[in-house]
Amino acid sequence: MTDLTSKPTALRLARRDVIAGGAALALSAPAAHAAKVIIKEAPDPAQAAADAQAAKRKINLAGRQRMLSQRMAKAAAFVRLGIEPERHLEMMKGAYELFDVTLKGLHHGNADQGLTPEGDAKVVEALNVVEGLWYGYGAAVKHAIESGAVTEADMDAIARLNGPVLVTMNAAVKEFETAYGNNSISLGLAIAINVSGRQRMLSQKMSKEVALCALGMNPEETKEALANTIRLFDLSLTALIDGLPTVSIIKPPTEEVDAKLREVRALWTSFKPVVDSVAASGQPTLGELAKVAAQNDPLLKTMNEAVFLYENA
Repeated sequence: MTDLTSKPTALRLARRDVIAGGAALALSAPAAHAAKVIIKEAPDPAQAAADAQAAKRKINLAGRQRMLSQRMAKAAAFVRLGIEPERHLEMMKGAYELFDVTLKGLHHGNADQGLTPEGDAKVVEALNVVEGLWYGYGAAVKHAIESGAVTEADMDAIARLNGPVLVTMNAAVKEFETAYGNNSISLGLAIAINVSGRQRMLSQKMSKEVALCALGMNPEETKEALANTIRLFDLSLTALIDGLPTVSIIKPPTEEVDAKLREVRALWTSFKPVVDSVAASGQPTLGELAKVAAQNDPLLKTMNEAVFLYENA
């Protein structure tokens, strides 16, 4: 890309273009007759608006897949712990079904979800990787749903397989961001939708990690992962509210987005001390588990509302 801050370079390029234009005018009559003049049509505003909305929808729903991958694992862990098992089984089923239909929609299109078939080769390649991993992870989740319980073997498989699905789905979101940022929409807005969407996932990931600590699954590793998840959520929320130009995170584009993010911050102020305590001890109490089970969904719901406000900004 031309460095517009370099005036000599810009002037040289402008001079070159003028010279090239003069040469074109000096073509011989036969050559001029043979030359084809290509006139670029002005973009259709209605189509540009439709393309922008489709781009924002794809980045939003692709980002939501990350959250669903963690929501399934979180719900399974709470079922395994015997904490509101019926509610968490239903939660696991809903997340499973939504992940499955959305993954197909992102790839092949789904009119009900406002998704068009994906045509970008790199995005399709990334989705293919996710689909391959979803086959195994989805089977483990489906087995638990159909049996109405989460066995030790189910939990081991879910704990082992949810991470790779999350990592590859996150890579797919980045491909969506690259494909559509500074194309159909601004890169700053694309990044904001991605990062705000990631907050949904982090709310579920940290709740999953609290439950895995209670189950004693890889306690030191899980404890460290929880601390990192808390830190990333906290830093990202501040960046979304205040803006962080160094990584192209824009300030809230509307007053509605700003107000909703501040609602998230109020919920986070109450939720953070609980998960911080678990990250410090690695051994959640029954009271802390109950608080996480009760408070993570309002945090997720409000963050999700913020993402949809970004989508419609």
